[in-house]
Amino acid sequence: MGKQWMAALGLAAAMGPFCAHAQDTIRIGMFGPLSGPAAAGGISFLKGWEFGMKEINDAGGVNVGGQKRKIELIVEDSQSRAEIGLTAAQKLLTRDNVEILVGDMVGSDVTLATMQLAPAFPNTLFYTGEAISIEIARKIASDPKGFAHVWKHNFSSDSYADTAYQTLLQLVEDGHIKPKNKSVAIFTEDTSSAAPIWDSLKVLLEKGGWSVAMHESFPLGHSDFYPQISRLRTLQPDYIVSFFTSMNSGSGLVKQLHEQGVKTPNFAINYPLLANFMSASGPAAEGLLYAPMLFDAVNNPEHAKFAEKMGSYVGGVPDNNNVDAYCNVMLLADAIERAGSLKVDKLDAAMAETDFFCLTARRVFDAKTHAPRTDPGYFQVPAGQIQQGKLFTVWPKNMATAQFVAP
Repeated sequence: MGKQWMAALGLAAAMGPFCAHAQDTIRIGMFGPLSGPAAAGGISFLKGWEFGMKEINDAGGVNVGGQKRKIELIVEDSQSRAEIGLTAAQKLLTRDNVEILVGDMVGSDVTLATMQLAPAFPNTLFYTGEAISIEIARKIASDPKGFAHVWKHNFSSDSYADTAYQTLLQLVEDGHIKPKNKSVAIFTEDTSSAAPIWDSLKVLLEKGGWSVAMHESFPLGHSDFYPQISRLRTLQPDYIVSFFTSMNSGSGLVKQLHEQGVKTPNFAINYPLLANFMSASGPAAEGLLYAPMLFDAVNNPEHAKFAEKMGSYVGGVPDNNNVDAYCNVMLLADAIERAGSLKVDKLDAAMAETDFFCLTARRVFDAKTHAPRTDPGYFQVPAGQIQQGKLFTVWPKNMATAQFVAP
């Protein structure tokens, strides 16, 4: 059963999800992994979204055409499974009658499945969470009418590929990597989030004269990498690129690489920013490269101030999922206020005109893909490195807060 947040003051919690919709609230449905292998990311996203919602509601709510309306949030668990996410989304749309649907919180597979509902619900705005697959943007562009009301909050997977590749080139240029055979090893989970990254990365590597020494895919939540690491040590690639949405997978990989004495630079995508990764990985995380390096409470005074404000709510220093979710709800509230209405055509027009900066990124949506623009001056995806247990930006150089340190 889904969990419901009745954010409007004066509404009794016992009213439950089947109460008549109160005209002084904005009814929003959300779904994502609150259990299963990717639950850490989903829970972090939900906590960040709740914090933003609380901030809005405590200030009186969202101004909708001159009337303050508080946010009422209903949440369902997708368990990172497309069929369960689809059922959850259908419930939110048909039984809970939500006006806006947010999800999946983190998973591209679930997002790709649930966005197929959009043509059947032409009066509802669909807004994604952290799903990155470029296939979401391509699907929107392929059917502008059917997916007119679907908007993608996060950058797409090709940005990860470009950051991983450009960081490699910088390390070679600076002499930190002296290529033996210009080869790269790839470790990835077998999901729709991962596949487009490698498709884009392989094109970049081939154009640059690099080869893929090995590419290993694993089920979501897999954590035993010893056989693959044994093969990696034989092949001796110059660079490793890895992607996981499960903290156990990411932590398992870096600890096993550390245990086996592998010094090859590992560019880790997504998982180092998941809650508890640093504590779970211990010394094995030292020197790890990663992306995205967006929220920096160590070197950015504005981020540090925000971390202090949010920290008591989320139970520690906010992670990137917390902050991205906060920006998700803040952008939605901004679009609703500019639309002055919850009618989907007016919301679409407001989203199309969005130019919104929130802590880590400027979001301006591409007219064809409804995804954030990532060309220079827009949503950049920098790379970081873990140094002495802290996070520092090391690429691009104009944004760097530290120099790369060899593992």
